[in-house]
Amino acid sequence: MIPSVPSAEKLLIGLLREQLPGVQVVTLIPAPEVRRLPLVWVHRTGGAATHPLWLDQAAVSVECWAQQRTAAAELAQSARTALWAAYRTQAERPQGHIASYAEVSGPSEVRTRDQPDQLHRYLATYTLGIRPPRP
Repeated sequence: MIPSVPSAEKLLIGLLREQLPGVQVVTLIPAPEVRRLPLVWVHRTGGAATHPLWLDQAAVSVECWAQQRTAAAELAQSARTALWAAYRTQAERPQGHIASYAEVSGPSEVRTRDQPDQLHRYLATYTLGIRPPRP
């Protein structure tokens, strides 16, 4: 098998699960009956590989859910800090590492008309350079 850049979602799921204990970190929103809060939903929204073997510039959204507004905001800040720290320290994970970090949109509250009063969400978007594990 030819090596390639790792999945940005898999890398971020592992990183955020480690850095945010007790938080459900997912790439697909679970059904309401199995969903538990707090929750972080990570999903790739775009981007392209600069080089398919060595560097992917992944656009990702990180949405944080909690029962209280302040808890959702704090969770979004914790996720932001975890991503920045992984980039800043070039923390190596089995899936690879974050080689570059750009915040496209900082954490901001998301509300919809049908959203329950006990659900609060904060969304942030990033462009992250993802590299495979070092040899």
